[in-house]
Amino acid sequence: MDHIRYALELGDGPLPNGFTDMHFLHNCLPELAPADIDITTTLGGIKLSVPFLINAITGGTDNVIDINRKLAQTAKSVGAAIAVGSQYGAVKKVKAAIVVLK
Repeated sequence: MDHIRYALELGDGPLPNGFTDMHFLHNCLPELAPADIDITTTLGGIKLSVPFLINAITGGTDNVIDINRKLAQTAKSVGAAIAVGSQYGAVKKVKAAIVVLK
């Protein structure tokens, strides 16, 4: 939860994000139709509509379930991927459930 709190408190931070260093040169390509451009890609054998990955950024606490749900819904709606991060919490819960079942 500290990671989330600090990220929200810091905002964009005092340092530039690097986008101000980028400059786009206009290069009109009239022979191309945007509808003909295919940006689909494959990641780990999964076809993605867009070549974007939402990284694992929230940690595994129960307090971020809503944030993770919204990130997953966003990724699904645009055809992007989302990383799951550490699976320690899930493995820990499964082990605890197995112990209880025994």
